[in-house]
Amino acid sequence: ASSAAAKPGTTTTTRAPSSEPRWRAAAGLHPTTPVADLGASFDFKATYNRAAAELHIERALVSRGQARATIRGLVHLDRLAFDLTMNVPPTACRQLFAAFPIELRREVDGVQLVGTFGLDLRVALDEKAKEDTVLEASSTAHQLQVVDRNQVQVVLQVQSAAFRTQLRRRDR
Repeated sequence: ASSAAAKPGTTTTTRAPSSEPRWRAAAGLHPTTPVADLGASFDFKATYNRAAAELHIERALVSRGQARATIRGLVHLDRLAFDLTMNVPPTACRQLFAAFPIELRREVDGVQLVGTFGLDLRVALDEKAKEDTVLEASSTAHQLQVVDRNQVQVVLQVQSAAFRTQLRRRDR
């Protein structure tokens, strides 16, 4: 349970039910009702190379509301292997948040998001070359501000930031 109305300078703590992982409860990712609308728009352009059993994704654009993501890359269809990139262009945070179905954001609905957020992600995996596994992420935030639903407390504020991480797996 969380405290009622937070006052400026205080911290509000949300506890997850013991059966739920803490991050899932905090993010509101345990809907109590089925998700009714997962609709999105897709624009897909790819080339299939039958001899090599490869699908080259030139562009897979997924959009819901004002949120957009573009996926590009290569998928091997004869084994577990792919090299994919995803780009979410800098978008107003409130538009990104509104793109999630209400059932997935019900617990945090009413929180105000200000600013923009963007993401670039690369995931590469090949079961024949596990040592080449790659996870790269780069995100940007500008004038990002999260205000609690009572508009009392600024929970997070970032003027401008870039974040980059990279994980490369090396088998022992």
